[in-house]
Order: sequence, then structure tokens, then C-alpha cells
Amino acid sequence: MTLKIRDNGGEFRIEIVGRLAGSVVEDVLFVWSAAMRENASRRIVVDITQLLGYDFQGCSLLQDMHRYGTQIAAASAQSLVFLSEISGPAKPGPALVRKATHKELQRESPVTPLRLAMVSGAD
Repeated sequence: MTLKIRDNGGEFRIEIVGRLAGSVVEDVLFVWSAAMRENASRRIVVDITQLLGYDFQGCSLLQDMHRYGTQIAAASAQSLVFLSEISGPAKPGPALVRKATHKELQRESPVTPLRLAMVSGAD
């Protein structure tokens, strides 16, 4: 796991590369908390484009970041799935493992290429 920190004029960016799990979650929390305290007037962005996965604590931290107004950047197919999990309503069961129930599938909108990828491989 690698953290890349970019401190530009109007933006403080934390890029997470690899898996957000275990003791690494505390490191990310420390960097993010410090950024929130020191950069209150600037935009704070967490880039998860190269995130490979996370454990329960990693997911919880990303959800907290999102709730507190930190922008989450995602530019890969997998990171968009993670972003959906982080920013969407809570669902029972483990993330990226739980199968959708029959009722959930009936309520969903028509299948798009992105939704198909989520249903067949990740949901």
C-alpha cells in the first residue's frame, strides 16, 4: 500500500494505491485528519483510482471521509464500484461479495454496461 500526497495551491490530494486494510487505515486516518485541520479552506480529495480493495475499517474510513465532505475521486471501473459502495446507502452483508436479492434486482433500473459488470462480477 502506498500513499501519495499532493499539496497544490487549492487542493490537498491523498492518493491511495493498493489495499486499504489493517494498520494502514490508521496511517490514512492520520494524514486525512491532519489535512482536515490544516486545510480547512481548501478542497481535500481522496483518489481511489488505484485502490485494490479494503477491509471493514478501510471501508468505514472512506465512508466517513465522504460524509465529512471530502471529495472521492475514482477513474477506473473497480474504483467506481468502490465509490458506489462508499457513497451509497448501507447494504447488509460484506461489500463486493453479497449477491443482490431477487427484490433488489426487480427494483433496479435497466442493465447498462457498468451495471452489468457490477451485477455479474462484483455484487
